[in-house]
Amino acid sequence: MIRNLIEIIKKKIRSFFQIAMEHYGKLKPFLFWVSPSARVYFKTTILRVIFKNFYSMEPSALYDKDLRQGVNLIGYPLADIGEGEFIRQTAKSLERVDVDFGMYNSKTKLGQSNQQLASLIQTKNSYLVNIFHLKPDQIEASIIRHGESLVSGHFNIGYWAWELSKCPSAWMNSLNYFHEIWCPSRFIQASLSDGSNRPVLYIPPAFDIDKPKGYDRRYFNLSEEQFLFLFVFDFKSSFARKNPMGCIQAFQSAFHKGKEGVGLVLKSMDGENYPNEFKSLNKAVQGDPRIKILNSTFTSNEIIGLMNVCDVFVSLHRSEGIGLSIAQSMLLGKPAIATNYSGNTDFTRSDNSCLVDYKLIAVKKDEYLFSKGQVWADPNVDQAANYMRRLVEDHSYRNTVAEAGRSYIRTNHNSETVGRNYRSRLVELGLLGG
Repeated sequence: MIRNLIEIIKKKIRSFFQIAMEHYGKLKPFLFWVSPSARVYFKTTILRVIFKNFYSMEPSALYDKDLRQGVNLIGYPLADIGEGEFIRQTAKSLERVDVDFGMYNSKTKLGQSNQQLASLIQTKNSYLVNIFHLKPDQIEASIIRHGESLVSGHFNIGYWAWELSKCPSAWMNSLNYFHEIWCPSRFIQASLSDGSNRPVLYIPPAFDIDKPKGYDRRYFNLSEEQFLFLFVFDFKSSFARKNPMGCIQAFQSAFHKGKEGVGLVLKSMDGENYPNEFKSLNKAVQGDPRIKILNSTFTSNEIIGLMNVCDVFVSLHRSEGIGLSIAQSMLLGKPAIATNYSGNTDFTRSDNSCLVDYKLIAVKKDEYLFSKGQVWADPNVDQAANYMRRLVEDHSYRNTVAEAGRSYIRTNHNSETVGRNYRSRLVELGLLGG
């Protein structure tokens, strides 16, 4: 009797929270106005307390086999951000190997500018397998918003990017929500393996792109004469982690003022919401007209178009879960200069990239989520500068690196090869027919 009463009360409370989450978008600007960390605290702490006390996501050994064989891809399929591109690549890979799937849009208020797969959006996850392209705290928020039917009766797989070497302690229990966890890089696999008693597998992603038409340097108001280095980043993804300042330092060390035949393009996004960091970035390039900051929201095609019209991609990141932009630039035949650390090292090799040495340093408080006790890379700026000069001066070296990079990505990260890996694992689990 008492147990039934408690469950009825919990159900009412869950209904309340579901309605509240539908209106969360109205609350976010206020939280961000208080401080960006206030919104993070709400997502990572308050929602977790709510979830822990009123929800259960312990995966059942008996999932509903009456559901149709196939995959529900849950995440942000219409968003022009890395998480959006990741889920779209997974969709393309499943399609190539004839696995039925549908898309479940977890957050409709996030930018919805990419309509490539809009026709596949469903309102109910009707297939047996859920693949979540969401981090644990995002999944908990989605369950609160959409109800427990999102996960109950399904075989639940987590498949997300994480950028630090240790699994956050706040995720330890959350990892057990899944039947198994797929990791798009060995770096993430090593991080999450320590926190989970579920299978944690390395399942590499696809990086397929179509070279966009209609974009040239004039479209982006870039010089036709300069040899252009490019870095692309989002301020929301942590200014300290992405480390555009390292790119500036390396460029200015490689090419002293007066050498006008070279340029550096910094494509940023959301800088206006991070005024202190944005001010620091602008101050660092002040007085150097060779460095151009493009701070605006581009479509996925525009980003690829920008990569295609520049000559070299530079990423002096401190840590990457995957390194999507690096891989895409390599596929376009652009040499990549990249920190030899974290997720990108699965595909950046000494023969197909310009790998930059580093030393490990502590992640400072407020530089990234769950930073306590974490370390990341401090790349060697002088070495990066040497690579920049060599790529400008040595055409043969530049072409060799570029072709090796393109060939490696084409061979190992095409959608058909990756799709076969997905299918093989699902068949092995008995979730698909052979």
